[in-house]
Amino acid sequence: MANIVQGSAFLVAVDDQKLTCQLDSTITMSQDMESEDACKSISGTDSIRWADDTAGQKSWEVSGSGKVEDTDKATKATLRALVEHWRTSNEPIEVSVGTNDPNLSFVETYTGTAQITSLTANLPANGSATYDYTFTGKGALGHTVTPKL
Repeated sequence: MANIVQGSAFLVAVDDQKLTCQLDSTITMSQDMESEDACKSISGTDSIRWADDTAGQKSWEVSGSGKVEDTDKATKATLRALVEHWRTSNEPIEVSVGTNDPNLSFVETYTGTAQITSLTANLPANGSATYDYTFTGKGALGHTVTPKL
């Protein structure tokens, strides 16, 4: 039976600083499919056509959520810092999602440049304040897997 890697082994970082108190994260990788416009039938009869789409552009995004903590906003690793960056800058951020478990026999990392495209602050009457984020990739998503020696 294979050893299953736990989702908790991966953490999201912005500009090399891990987001604080992460609850979950997801990397979504997509590829558009391009369809050629079908010609009208010359004979006027309907024929069966199967899609034979070609690969188009690829895209990626990282989304997730965390608990709001009162920590140093200069770290870019808190909701406060992410909101301030989103409010005052159109500059992209460097995003990485990588293993953080010393017991794994490898280090796996997804990296890329992204824009902050969505931030949501969840402020319930009871319970912890949380936030949700989406970082949309600009360009290629890097991926490395390196065995630990």
